[in-house]
Amino acid sequence: GNDVLEQSEAYEGMFDAVIVTKMDIDENGGAIISISERSGKPVAYIGTGQGYEDIESFDKEKFVEEILG
Repeated sequence: GNDVLEQSEAYEGMFDAVIVTKMDIDENGGAIISISERSGKPVAYIGTGQGYEDIESFDKEKFVEEILG
């Protein structure tokens, strides 16, 4: 939501890529689209669950396919 956008603006220039967590509860992917667009930075990893094993490299094609599915 807006919190993540405000945080990205506060740290602008201090990060090279984005890691998005809690993707398991963001069904429409709005956070990824918003932060990547606003920051101009690529999404490197996403978290899809509660454990370290749930962190995976972000695959743009897979993401689009799952949303449009």
